[in-house]
Amino acid sequence: MAQGSAFITFFQGCLMRCLYCHNRDTWDTHGGTEVTVESLMKEVVDLSPLYERFRRRRDGIGR
Repeated sequence: MAQGSAFITFFQGCLMRCLYCHNRDTWDTHGGTEVTVESLMKEVVDLSPLYERFRRRRDGIGR
């Protein structure tokens, strides 16, 4: 298993309609919340001290 923390961003409005798509919720072009790159990066930076604290503990969240 990989170590470290992850920040996951899902994008909305996929037009591919793949037969075996595992995330069909992203197909809706009117769903989701529009954000700027700047606001997304601010969220990553704001959360980084929290991730760093758990990384130093080396035993994950909630242990």
